[in-house]
Amino acid sequence: MPELLDAIAGWPVAEWLRFSRYGYATLSAIHILGFATLFGAIVAHDLAVLGLYPRKPQATHATNMDAVQSPSPLLTVAASGLALALTSGFLLFSVRPHGYIGNPVFVTKLIVLAVAILNVIVARLLSQRHDHPIRWARRTALVSLVCWITMILLGRLIAFTGD
Repeated sequence: MPELLDAIAGWPVAEWLRFSRYGYATLSAIHILGFATLFGAIVAHDLAVLGLYPRKPQATHATNMDAVQSPSPLLTVAASGLALALTSGFLLFSVRPHGYIGNPVFVTKLIVLAVAILNVIVARLLSQRHDHPIRWARRTALVSLVCWITMILLGRLIAFTGD
């Protein structure tokens, strides 16, 4: 593991980011943009699944089956935001991989990220194969909201717990 972290830290892009006047700051802003895109779309989707934020003005509590079973454009936006956040997050990580991997808040953030992504997979499987897709979709929507809100909090805490 230390060799892998050394290789990541020695990567030319990581070195450039460490010494660039605006590179790291710009990348940090891109990471926030990716996460904001992801979070905004996920919150709107999850609230629609929960019946608290209808996807269509005429939608009612009983008609949120669409939000459960049909792929939402919000999920495409969320996936794009996730791709941007993951890519920029890895690049940010590359600047100080030893410091980040030794930070329990960062490690917790990675675990919550894994749970959030696993939750998406579970939500898709349950919505297609379960007798009560709305009930299961609501449960996974709640898990999703908790995970992504936790990710925001942990992300901010990393700035205050580094070495």
